[in-house]
Amino acid sequence: MNSEGQLIISDLLLYLVLLTFVFILIIYLYGVIDDDSTDVVGDSYYNNKLNNLMSMLVLSSGSPSNWEYLSDEKIDSIGLCKSNESYVISYDKLIRLRDDDYLLDKFFCDVDYVRLYPRDNPDNSINIHGKYTSGTNKNILTKSVVVIMDYGFDILPIVNDTIDYNCPLNHFNDSHSWTCKSILVDSSRLSNGKYYLVTNRSCRYVLSNTYGDSYSYHSSGYADITDKIKTLCNDNDNETITIHIDNLKTTNYLVYDDKDRYNHIASVIYPEVYIIQIGLSM
Repeated sequence: MNSEGQLIISDLLLYLVLLTFVFILIIYLYGVIDDDSTDVVGDSYYNNKLNNLMSMLVLSSGSPSNWEYLSDEKIDSIGLCKSNESYVISYDKLIRLRDDDYLLDKFFCDVDYVRLYPRDNPDNSINIHGKYTSGTNKNILTKSVVVIMDYGFDILPIVNDTIDYNCPLNHFNDSHSWTCKSILVDSSRLSNGKYYLVTNRSCRYVLSNTYGDSYSYHSSGYADITDKIKTLCNDNDNETITIHIDNLKTTNYLVYDDKDRYNHIASVIYPEVYIIQIGLSM
């Protein structure tokens, strides 16, 4: 074999080696790009899933909107919102969801955990689904949203009635600054729940009825006035009771509680802020 032929064979071998190297490099780069692409798609999938779950919980009231009082088979979707008030969470819906294994399995079967905790006290966590573990080694994607808790109180602001309203005790005609509000009290509500006078500061207040009876009291901010109203109702099924508050600078509410949640009565004035968090394994 002459030197020219050997040179051609050497060039051909070099070319094949280079071609093989380029081919292997292309395969490697394709694999890296494909893996990265899969991670991006995976991250997008889990993020979308988390966003959808969180929106369902904090931006909707569910279907039907009163699902917390219905049997499982009548519930199309869940949502924790009080009516359609975004980020205002119904305590009744929260407790129903937490205690209903069927709904949790249906909507959160592949979710690691759903929990709720006070913004100012993260250690006091309410586990809705699964169990949150601090410092876990699992690769978990999380999403958190700030919400306000609604405890299901029936709340009536106490403000002066219309301009032509006449206070039964003529408070608008004397030198005091009064806030007066008349309400119709049903005896069944008195039997099934409690009335509270909730104000943002201490005040003197008066309760009166249509018979001319009136009693003066003092409130430190949260007063159970159920028995006082019963006294003024005189065993009538319905009675108009007027609440008179001797301070125009206070913020005042009449609160009806038929679920025994006095421990949360302060939330009427100072709403309780929570964080709802969802964790999902990637």
